[in-house]
Amino acid sequence: MADPPNDSRTLFQARYVLTTLGVETRFTARGDALKGDLAPAEHHPIRNPVTGEPIDHVAFTVRADGSLQLDDPPAVRGLPGLGCADVVSIERLLEQIVEALERRVESISSVCEKLQRMGIDAQVDGERIVGVAQVDLDAAGVAVLEIDDDGLAARYVVPALGDRSRVSLEGFALDLDALSDRVDLELALASRVEATLARRHGRTQSPAAAPRARAGPAGLRKGRNTPTLAQLAARLGDDAFLRPGFTLGRALQIDGEPARFIAEHVKGPSFRARVQTRSATLWQGEFELGSVSSLEDFIPGVMAGAPSVSTPQEEAAATSAARHLVAGLLPPVPNEVWVMDVRVDEDDGVEVRYRGLNVGGITFGAPRVLPRPAFESSYAPTGDGGYRMLVRVLEVTDETVTYQRLDAKREPAGTPKSCALVVFLANYVAEAAAY
Repeated sequence: MADPPNDSRTLFQARYVLTTLGVETRFTARGDALKGDLAPAEHHPIRNPVTGEPIDHVAFTVRADGSLQLDDPPAVRGLPGLGCADVVSIERLLEQIVEALERRVESISSVCEKLQRMGIDAQVDGERIVGVAQVDLDAAGVAVLEIDDDGLAARYVVPALGDRSRVSLEGFALDLDALSDRVDLELALASRVEATLARRHGRTQSPAAAPRARAGPAGLRKGRNTPTLAQLAARLGDDAFLRPGFTLGRALQIDGEPARFIAEHVKGPSFRARVQTRSATLWQGEFELGSVSSLEDFIPGVMAGAPSVSTPQEEAAATSAARHLVAGLLPPVPNEVWVMDVRVDEDDGVEVRYRGLNVGGITFGAPRVLPRPAFESSYAPTGDGGYRMLVRVLEVTDETVTYQRLDAKREPAGTPKSCALVVFLANYVAEAAAY
């Protein structure tokens, strides 16, 4: 075989070492690398640590700097920390590959566990030995993340609207240690995705909407040192103004389930917001500050099914009061339909302002407003000018009730919800007994 066109002493030394150990190699056409193959079964059998399948063949490349890059199969591709200078035997080289595989699995599994604690399903792809996770960004689409030896990165997004072909996110690196929770992760991803899709469609972003250079903390932090708006105003002055990128958060209860409202200031009176539970994003979109009188009024108007909204303090007070109200009442039975009465306070033909009534006929929570068509499709008329919310009981325990909201046509609406049994009994009655 002729000498390679680009002579390299390091490559010749590597070739000599490998040939001495019984491994045949060949120069690439450009002569800037060596190609070769290993047969683990003949020396030190290797198994895929995830699938348990044997790895019978390993293709590799030796670079001009003497580093040994594994190319195939996918499970070993790109394993770091291998070099020809340290190869004393094929057995030892294969042992190094096994050790590197074990480190890869341990590192990837650790990141997957962190994502799972955030409520994001992350699994290890056994064939490639990479972690894979999908994050639903609602209107923006679904972002696909991968975890490899370099850490966590966003690979591509599948847009929710229009052309749904994959759009590369160019390996956007994400530092989980700098992101406090799923909301921060989704805000960082949404910013990158929106910028990428804007470029794809030939749009330019204003500086206010441009993605941050670093995917760091995006939201207010939990803990004793988290300032409230009142504290900020007291220290900075009530004439202080918001710069783009400022993020606000508030703890809420959505249909009895803990949730957070997160709003990121975009520009002027415009905000980008989302309603997030531990396991899902319930709503996201943009709003003008002037359109919000209160979150208790705003959120039911923008979310499907017009859910009830309260603060954790109100929920705790309601639970305490409910214990006295429901004493002696029998719990619901799965598949029963239960109802909550609704009182209309104002109907101008365009919007309906209304309140829920508990079993004692007392209103609770803030008034809610819905466009008339949305209200009429969400609440069933009673025939005497009133309306009711319908729910079907799915599961009952000693402490909780899981139920499915029904629309005016008695079709399922939204996802199943759970709440404390005493709260359910305080607000709903069996349909058969509601006449």
